[in-house]
Amino acid sequence: MYGNSGSHYGFGIQGGLLQIYTDAAPSSIAFGYGSSDAFTETMRIRGDGNVGIGTTTPGSMLDINGQLTIDQKNFGGYGGLLLKGNIPGSNYPNIAFSIKNTAAADVVAAIVQGDLLNNTAGAESIDLTFSTSQSGFGSLSEKLRIKGNGNIGIGNSNPIRPLSFPPALGEKITLSRRFR
Repeated sequence: MYGNSGSHYGFGIQGGLLQIYTDAAPSSIAFGYGSSDAFTETMRIRGDGNVGIGTTTPGSMLDINGQLTIDQKNFGGYGGLLLKGNIPGSNYPNIAFSIKNTAAADVVAAIVQGDLLNNTAGAESIDLTFSTSQSGFGSLSEKLRIKGNGNIGIGNSNPIRPLSFPPALGEKITLSRRFR
């Protein structure tokens, strides 16, 4: 909204494209409500392309602080949600279930995680693990594992049968079949 010299912020139209711009990559465009001197920000687009919803300091291409709804998509003919590990170098995508404790801190109380076994092209394999805790994030422990081959372990991280239990628990479980 300035002239031909100095910093430029504003709107423009070039070749049928409405442009909203700032003077440099470190600058941002904020959306919100109120007035200029009493502004409540709800979304920010930084000059480097990062978008923040519920945060004024987006640290990634999309940084959402708050609840998120993801719509159904189609990936390779399968409808659903594509979940990827989002930390560089991480091959363990997970869904963490977090609560706020009495000190208002987020505490992860359960995790469903993909446990990478092989990422060789054409031979990829992953186990799915379920871990829970009764006393904070530091004490999460695996309770159930579904192997890539379909074997399920309850309290057993290396099931060698279709359904496996730890030896101490195995004696307490009875499977029966009724005949008519």
